[in-house]
Amino acid sequence: MTAGSSNPPGFEAEPSEARAVAESEVLDVAAAWPGDPLARYNALTARQAWYQAVSESLADPRAALVWEMHASGASYGQIAALIGVNRARAQQLSERGRELADSGEFDLLARPADWGRPPADSEN
Repeated sequence: MTAGSSNPPGFEAEPSEARAVAESEVLDVAAAWPGDPLARYNALTARQAWYQAVSESLADPRAALVWEMHASGASYGQIAALIGVNRARAQQLSERGRELADSGEFDLLARPADWGRPPADSEN
């Protein structure tokens, strides 16, 4: 993290981009189940649940990155200003990230498929 860092492009989803993805999903579902509103409803509900699960799966990696910023010397106030939250939330995220690091549940350098698995050296 460097002084003067700005948020990366896409820090917040553009409403038009999110709407375009949603419209694409609706069109795909409509084409797959024409004339069956219950099937379309169920399919869209399943897709909504999938997107929600993806969103929730990003929480731990983001917390780990906040902890990494704090461990590198950034104050909670600095982190809060950089990521657009208040100081208390930055501290909460950092503490969660530290818990993940201490438990070995999350290795930021691991492939996402390995998240939540014990480190390789602990399996023997």
